[in-house]
Amino acid sequence: FIEPALPQGFKIVEQDGSFVKFPKVFEDGVVLEASCDLADSVFNPEMSDEIQDPEANKKLVSRPDFKIRLVKKSGRAVVFDCAFSEMASEEVADQIPSFEIVSVEVEALSGYFVRADMLDEEVYSQMVNLLLERIDTKFQEQLENFFTDQEHKLYLDFLKELNAYCKE
Repeated sequence: FIEPALPQGFKIVEQDGSFVKFPKVFEDGVVLEASCDLADSVFNPEMSDEIQDPEANKKLVSRPDFKIRLVKKSGRAVVFDCAFSEMASEEVADQIPSFEIVSVEVEALSGYFVRADMLDEEVYSQMVNLLLERIDTKFQEQLENFFTDQEHKLYLDFLKELNAYCKE
């Protein structure tokens, strides 16, 4: 089994069961820290007959909700709760995020966050642009691939442990 590849420039700093956290430090000192819990993260659109057919050989994809924490050199941080989106069309998928911001938290106001649907369009757009300064569509693709590979590894470990339990 090949170890799941992280998005370029990232390194796992914490992993506990299905939880994983991995930061990247940029040249200007800003740290982007991504984290997620991979439990129950397999994306399965409506379980169509084609997907249920074992002969279809479709690859299941892990698309968990995840957090992106941006920390400036001063220590000020903003946290974005994100979810993968199905709304991006194929034509513009290389220009816009394949995920949406669900909520935003400024860490200086611990515990307080604003749901993205409460932000006006201009502020939401600025939040997306803030993220796009640090990540691109290549990162997004690498992120989804990492989540999928990591979830697959966890699933294999699950089956191994379940098998050992049943044999005992």
